Amino acid sequence: RIESQQSLYSGGLNNRTLADVRRDLRKKEEEKDEIDRKMKSTQKDLNQAQAKLMRCQTDANSAKEKLNDLERRFKEFKEIESSKDDADAKLGGLKNELKQHNQQLDPVRHEMNKKKQEIKVASDKWRESEKLLRAELAECSQLTSDLRRVHSEVVSNRKQGRETKLDEADGE
Repeated sequence: RIESQQSLYSGGLNNRTLADVRRDLRKKEEEKDEIDRKMKSTQKDLNQAQAKLMRCQTDANSAKEKLNDLERRFKEFKEIESSKDDADAKLGGLKNELKQHNQQLDPVRHEMNKKKQEIKVASDKWRESEKLLRAELAECSQLTSDLRRVHSEVVSNRKQGRETKLDEADGE
């Protein structure tokens, strides 16, 4: 290559010396080496940038997965929140129904309490009457017993009185 350049210069460019050509050639080779070093450095930078890009893409994919997971969880949360709102609304409705039923039951409870009080009063009267009847029964039993005893005495006295009359009549 050098020879061809030398022949070119020697044939066509007489004013340039071989040393000039060699110096230009060295310069060009140094420039080429510099360009090769820059290319290698650039290639290294490019490889590092590609590796970084791959990591970024991996991170981006991971972030997309996390975002999708968060979106899915957010959607589930919204569904749960909606279900909770529905349940709260139903609970509110049931509380209102319970309140209405309790309001309807209040007069019944009042009436039932009155009836319980009446039953208690009647039961107390019944017990008092039962005590009085038992006392009267005991008194009647005592009177019956006394009446039987007196009757027995009367019957006995009559018998004795007849016997005495018979004895007197027999004696007469």
